[in-house]
Amino acid sequence: MKVHPTFYASLLRPTAQDPLPGQISPPPDPVVVDEEVEYLVEEILDVSLDRRSRPPKFMFKVKWVGYT
Repeated sequence: MKVHPTFYASLLRPTAQDPLPGQISPPPDPVVVDEEVEYLVEEILDVSLDRRSRPPKFMFKVKWVGYT
């Protein structure tokens, strides 16, 4: 049996906005310190140097506390 990996677009339907109701928790409120909003860092995942900007800047990929 041969299976062809194509199908008609007319058979597609929009997905639900929340496919797993109640599974996605809202993010926590930010921490306010000296009237400034701050977020808590759980882990730094990656660091890179953006050489295109002048002066070059470090860019960090961060995992925030309470966010997935």
